[in-house]
Order: sequence, then structure tokens, then C-alpha cells
Amino acid sequence: MSPGEKTDGRVLITAPLGRDAELIAGLLRKAGIASQECRTAEELTAAMVEGASAAIVAEEFLGPARVSALADALRQQPAWSDFPLLVLTSGGATTEDSLRAAQIRMPLGNITLLERPVRPLTLVSAVRVTLRARARQYELRDRLEERQRAARALFESEARYRSLVTATSSIVWCRTPDGAMESESPSWESFTGQTLEQYRGWGWVDAIHPDDRDYALQAWRNAVKTQQVYESQYRLRHRERGYRRVLARGAAVRDEFSRIKEWVGTCTDIEQQKAAEDALIRAEKLAVAGRLAATIAHEINNPLEAVINLLFLIQSNQSLEQARFYADTALAELSRVAQITTQTLRFYRQTSGAAPTHFPELMDSVVGLFEPRLSAANINLRKRYRSSEPLVCYAGEIRQVLANLLGNAIDAMPGGGTLSVRVRDVRGASARRAGVQITIADTGTGIPADIKRRMFEPFFTTKTATGTGLGLWVTSELVRKHGGTIQVRSSVNRNHGTVFTIFLPASRQAQQESPAARASQASHVA
Repeated sequence: MSPGEKTDGRVLITAPLGRDAELIAGLLRKAGIASQECRTAEELTAAMVEGASAAIVAEEFLGPARVSALADALRQQPAWSDFPLLVLTSGGATTEDSLRAAQIRMPLGNITLLERPVRPLTLVSAVRVTLRARARQYELRDRLEERQRAARALFESEARYRSLVTATSSIVWCRTPDGAMESESPSWESFTGQTLEQYRGWGWVDAIHPDDRDYALQAWRNAVKTQQVYESQYRLRHRERGYRRVLARGAAVRDEFSRIKEWVGTCTDIEQQKAAEDALIRAEKLAVAGRLAATIAHEINNPLEAVINLLFLIQSNQSLEQARFYADTALAELSRVAQITTQTLRFYRQTSGAAPTHFPELMDSVVGLFEPRLSAANINLRKRYRSSEPLVCYAGEIRQVLANLLGNAIDAMPGGGTLSVRVRDVRGASARRAGVQITIADTGTGIPADIKRRMFEPFFTTKTATGTGLGLWVTSELVRKHGGTIQVRSSVNRNHGTVFTIFLPASRQAQQESPAARASQASHVA
């Protein structure tokens, strides 16, 4: 056998007397069959373990001790293997010696007898048949090994999946194509405390908070109907810690005909994550309140100083007509103070639930707070309202959204410019969803692309001295909570400026129990 040749395809030859081994090896070599001569039983068994397709063994080699050693080696074969032996026997009539030799050979199992003298063509043909049979055994070995590898990979994948589920505090569930839960779910039982009898069918719905149940069921039925990926957030009862907010995700498993076999998914406990988000929202609301309080105090202080001066002039002036003029001027200044106070109270007053709101009035109440800043910064304000239908929303939260965007627009135009605010109804057959569209555009410096990509991330800010990095993140969260979208277009080129476009749908009311709603209600000042 040449160096580097595979051992599995070789034929082992053990014929200790004469030149039989040398002649057989030459014959096989001419036929293109690899071979190896083994002179002892130890060499033969070692070569069998290393790998071979068959062995040609002379009858005189098979004494009781050597047969016992070969039998031990054959018994240690893997389950797929039935190693073939070609035994060269003496020809002629049956004798006591030949019967005794046959009795000795019995433990060897798969034996083919070739009577000597063997014609070369017969020997090669017998070896080829044996090799084909051995090749089928190798095919079986390869298939078994492939199955074992697949089984190991599946086991490792399942182990990783189980570890991942444990690490993410997730519940794993399976449901029928119509959405019912029929199979056992140990993680569901461990989290909710429900038994199989309790959550079987549609009993799993009972573990969802009553206030969230309709919304969660609607989202689930819509996913089943449209066969799309399911995603929803709701409060799920924990067996020990009350209701916990979870993120539920699920996808359909299909058969070879693309028919849904079942739904599989997870419910991930996000209570701590949402609590952290609530804290961030409250922190940003306090920051907004502080900035507005400073602005309002400054704006109120100016007219109050004017009133004090006018009252002094009235007190020291002898002319009744001049005193009336000073009094009228003082009343105008006090009216300005009253207007600022009313707008501030309206900004922070929040009802316990969403209510119909007229957006032109909402926009004016926010713009009014910024009019002194607009005038001081030499910014021209353009308003265009084409909205008449009220929309159900949390007015206080939308005011905060508008205040954030208007404040950023003013900051982007330190040298003056134009601020355009537009409100319009989105209606008609061409619109995918009815609602209200709000546009806030400035002619400021624009937003670079690298900043634009990160501007909605929490704690990302370019205002290193005064910014918290939460304003735009909270803005996007409040818009998303109302079922809406926020988009931004900006350029730093010649026609520079930034345009924020907000769409709030009329078909979906804000979720009263969302984290942003609770944070908003906790921080509002009546």
C-alpha cells in the first residue's frame, strides 16, 4: 500500500507459509486493490482496528489461540461493522482435520472459504464482491455518523436555547394554528402558576391583566389572521410578584406545503427595563419643567418690573390723565402676565385619560410660551392650520413633544431665521390611515448625518452644557405610545434646515396603562 492511501479500502493478507502472501499482494495490486501483509495475529488485529475492508487468511494460520484473538477483535467492532474474512482452505474430501478446522473457525462469523489452488480470476472476483459488501457497510457507518452529528448538534442547539431562555427570563410557549394552547409549557406554569388544565385552550388569557386583555387578544388574533409575526406588550400575572410587564413575540412554524403547523414564541419579563425607562421619562419631564420655569420666570419678571415702575409714576404724578395712561399700560402688562400663567397651567394640566383635543389650539398654547424667545432671536414664525377634527390623545404629553421640538428649532437658529409650524388633517381614500400630521420646520444649521443616526438614542446630546440627552428619546417614545410616527429630514448644505414630521392616527387611542402614560401622570402638576 502506497503512503497516504486510505486504510479503509485495503485488504489484509496473512499467509505465513511460502510465497502465498507475496503472490496474492501482487495479484491484487495488478487489479488496483490496495493490500497489506500481516505476519502475526497482533499485526492483523491492529490493522483491522486501524481500518480495512477485508482480510485474506490462510487456514494454517488459524490455530485456536489466534482464532480466539481474532474473535475478540471482531466482537469489539462497532454496530455497523461485520468484518469479512476470506479463508484459504485445503481442497479435497472432507476429513476429520477439515471438520476440526471448521469447528475452530466458527467464532469468526462472516467467513468466505476459498479452496486452494485458487484461480487468480476467482480470487480477484471474490475480493471485489467482498469489497462491495464492505462499501455498503461504510455507507451505513457514514449515515449513522451523520445522524449522530445531527443529534449532537440538535442537543447542543436545544441546550443553548434553554440556556438563552433562562438567561433572558423568557417564557416559551407553543400554540395551535388557531391560537389555542394545548401542549405543556413548564416555563408558563412556573411564571404564572397556572396548571395545564387552567391554561389549556384559551385559559392562558386569564393570566393577562384584565385592563390589557382586550388589546393583547386583538393583537394576537390579528397575527393569527394575517399569519404575520406577533408582538405585543402587556402585564402578565406572576405567581409571587403580582403583575409583570412582558414583551410577547411569536412566529408561525410551517410544513413543507407552507401550511401553519403551530405558533411558537416567548414572553420576556421587561419589568425592570420599563421601570428604568419610566425613571428616565420622569427625569426628562423634570428637566423640561426646570427649563420652562426659568424661561417663564424671566418673562413674568419683565412685565412685573414695568408694573412696579408704572405704579410709582401713578403715585407721584399729579395729572389724572397721565395717571390713567400709566394705569392702562400697567393693565396691559398684567394681562401679559396672566396670559403666560394661563398657558403654563394649560401646558401641565393633564386629565387621567386621553380626551378629544383640537390640535390648532394645542399648538398655539405651546407656541405662545416661546413667542418672547422667537422675538428675541429674530425668528419669523409662520403658522398654517388645516385641521378641524379633534383627535383623542393625552394633550399634556403632546404639548411636551411640541415644546421639545420647538425649543430645539429655536436653538438651531441663533442668528435668526424662519420657523414654520403646520397642522393638517389626514383624510380621504388616498391616505393609509386617518389622523393628524404636525410639521415643525426651521432654517437652522441642519443636523449632520452622524448625529442624525443617533439623535433618538437616550443620553445622546450635542448640548454638553445644558442637555440631558433624553428630550428626543422621550419625544419619540410619547409619539410611539400614541401609535404614531416621527420622521426627520435635515440638510447642512446650502439650503440647510431641519423638518420634523409627526403623524398621530385617529384610529388608535393612546394606551392608558403604558409606561409613558404612568410617568406622565406622575410628573404632571395640576
